[in-house]
Amino acid sequence: MNLAFSLTSKLVVSLLAWLTIFLADASQVPTGSLRGQVTDPSGAAVPGATVAVLPAEGPSSTTTTNRDGVFELKPLAPGKYIVQVFARGFAQFEVKDVAVTAGSPIVIAVHLSIEEQKEKVVVSDSTTQLDTSSGSNANSLTLKGKDLEALSDDPDELQEELTALAGPSAGPNGGQIYIDGFTAGQLPPKSSIREIRLNQNPFSAEYDKLGYGRIVIFTKPGTDKLHGQFMINGNASTFNARNPFVGEATQPAYHSVLYSGNIGGPINKKASFFFNLDRRNIDEISVINTPILDANFDPIQFTGAVPNPRTRTNLTPRIDYQLSSTNTLTARYQYFRENEVNNGVGQFNLATHGFNELNAEHTLQISDTQTLTERTINETRFQYVRSASTETVLDTTPAIVVQGAFTGGGNYQGNLLQRTDGYEIQNYTSIASGKHFIRFGVRARIDDDSVNKTQGFNGSFTFDSLASYQITEQDLRSGFSADQIRADCRAASSSGTPICGGASLFAITTGNSLVANTYFDLGIFAQDEWRIRPNITFSYGLRYERQNQIDDNGGFAPRLGAAWGIGKTKQGAPKAVLRVGFGIFYDRFKQQYLEQAQLLNGITQQSFVVTNPDFFPNLPTSAELAAAQTSPTIYQVDSHLKNPYTMQSGVTLEKQVGKSANVAFTYLYSRGVHALLARNINAPLPPDFNPANRPLGGDNNVYQYDSAGDFKQNQLIINGNVRVGPRVSLFSYYTLNYANSDTTGVSQSITAVRFLISGTGCSSAAPLAFLICFDSARF
Repeated sequence: MNLAFSLTSKLVVSLLAWLTIFLADASQVPTGSLRGQVTDPSGAAVPGATVAVLPAEGPSSTTTTNRDGVFELKPLAPGKYIVQVFARGFAQFEVKDVAVTAGSPIVIAVHLSIEEQKEKVVVSDSTTQLDTSSGSNANSLTLKGKDLEALSDDPDELQEELTALAGPSAGPNGGQIYIDGFTAGQLPPKSSIREIRLNQNPFSAEYDKLGYGRIVIFTKPGTDKLHGQFMINGNASTFNARNPFVGEATQPAYHSVLYSGNIGGPINKKASFFFNLDRRNIDEISVINTPILDANFDPIQFTGAVPNPRTRTNLTPRIDYQLSSTNTLTARYQYFRENEVNNGVGQFNLATHGFNELNAEHTLQISDTQTLTERTINETRFQYVRSASTETVLDTTPAIVVQGAFTGGGNYQGNLLQRTDGYEIQNYTSIASGKHFIRFGVRARIDDDSVNKTQGFNGSFTFDSLASYQITEQDLRSGFSADQIRADCRAASSSGTPICGGASLFAITTGNSLVANTYFDLGIFAQDEWRIRPNITFSYGLRYERQNQIDDNGGFAPRLGAAWGIGKTKQGAPKAVLRVGFGIFYDRFKQQYLEQAQLLNGITQQSFVVTNPDFFPNLPTSAELAAAQTSPTIYQVDSHLKNPYTMQSGVTLEKQVGKSANVAFTYLYSRGVHALLARNINAPLPPDFNPANRPLGGDNNVYQYDSAGDFKQNQLIINGNVRVGPRVSLFSYYTLNYANSDTTGVSQSITAVRFLISGTGCSSAAPLAFLICFDSARF
């Protein structure tokens, strides 16, 4: 923490030095200029707002804010002006006697308040015009107002749609979702969403991940008039086709109902509220269709259906309070509860393999937005998340896995009880100074996590085939001994190998099931967007990342971006924009890997694998495990583990096509350094790979989390955006993706080997993607 505070102090001193230089070097020109940022009550930028400047005499000047809410008007003759700001859904803003002097750029901060739309409000429809600001990249997308009506009310489908709209992310880790500035928490109901921004400002130092695939969601504040709505959406099996694999008599009915309602309005002159409640009941079925043995141990094809009901409750109140004309306080609470029954059942998994799941989450968010000066805005945010997850298996007997047939018995994953207390605090400051827009801040997150997990405690038997399982069950009924069952070999398989009785593998985990940890990460950043010329913008920033639990726990991440506007339309916007960007983006060593290494360290928990076990269907005793001459599988973290990061660079050409369309061509190159993998450092040695010849001795496998992997990715992304008037919009993307890597990640530890092979293979990243979306919700 001392290092973090020291770095914070250095960054603050550097920023003060930047400000001194910028203010001292302000250009001396015979005319003046007016620049500022428009924000809503929560401190979020308001893009597309109309800014009008009215002089005492002569014509007025107007412009619109870009996607960062920033506007600039120049040149302006010295004198006093009236500044008016209009934005859909907000009260009109007006300030008089704004003095513009020659050679001194004037910067103002516009803080809008919420108001019902009135005839006096000037509505500025979104356009497809290009802009060189870092937040106005053409491959970004903003959805608000009527645009949101085109999205699904179903929360699962909504998240899928947003992920599809955001398009592919660069690098191996996918995109991120931010809700009112925070990364944790559940997706809010659609009816409580005010605005969604996708892929905006991809190389910003404010974020720890690259912006491609980023989804930023802002929730609705209250308004000055009371209003609300209520909706019911349902679906019933009576109106749908039956599952062809299940007979009419055995197929349970299914249906789904979604209740959604909200209400919002004023509390008093300075406060407003918004309350939303969603309840979703889903009675689905899971269909089983797999070969099994009947009561006489003869093979049959079994089909059946098991109810799989789910309920989901999402409750979200929000209060906005204006402490003063320059200070707004917002508090938001979200309660989320999801209950699912008979999960894990279906296809080849029998009903005994199911488990029930319950997830509950409480989220409290508090934000304070202050306009410190006419040029400076400060935002302080705090979030507390309390989550609890439980999984309860329906059967605690050993799992039975029959290759090529069914999985029965109990569920191998066992019971789970996980509780997490998450704390996050942010402080961001924005300063508009002449041609510069500076933003800096800090984010700290702490997670207290405890997990009680009995995965593998019930044991698991594996059979090579249904025929082998049939021989075993028949011989057990006849009273055969283990040796007799193993010696009972019958007709050969298609490969010519005789089919014999007995299980081929048994796995079990024993020991303590509880582990607790505290995780901490810190991010400090500073960035500046410098409009060098009206058609040239340069942005640069630096981010510092730090986390606990590993020795190599921090690093600096520079971010650079530039945009050049080429040509000019009649409206003054560029005909084309060329953008380039570069950044280093750190990943984190996730808590589940650390927890696994702490549990399966050979002491806290021991994971045993026995080949050709002779004790089916019973669990082995300690003596039988010892007699099997097996040693526990161990997981550990490499003491020299490096913090993985990705170097990403990109170039984009944006082209205006007519008055209502644009297209963007983007090439991205990603290079993953210190990519995570898990390898068996006690694998048998070459050249004969004799199991008795291991580097660490013994006969057990030791899987080590390492950071010696390498990842490379090339992407070509084509985005199109067409807006036909205010009612119809069409947006699409096409992606050509090629990636290769010498690791598929730590999840593939079972197949990893001790020695890294020179060269790379194809990664699991999707090679091709294509999406077209049509939005006609404004009719």
